[in-house]
Amino acid sequence: MGYIAPEICKGAEVTEKIDMWSLGICVYEMAVAYKPHVLDKQFSKTGVVPFRERDWKGLDLLKDLILKMLVLNPEE
Repeated sequence: MGYIAPEICKGAEVTEKIDMWSLGICVYEMAVAYKPHVLDKQFSKTGVVPFRERDWKGLDLLKDLILKMLVLNPEE
């Protein structure tokens, strides 16, 4: 799992849009030193990105960026 976009697991074609997912995971991990899978192993299926409030205090702009990167539909 980790950095692989959910659509790759479903057999989608690899494009630069899919790279946004991996970059979003990297940015998330750089900000809080753990991957979102640590808090919610199902987030890549539900599309709900887990943010533990105490770790993200004052990082609203970064959270917004990550939410735009970790979107299940690569066309969005």
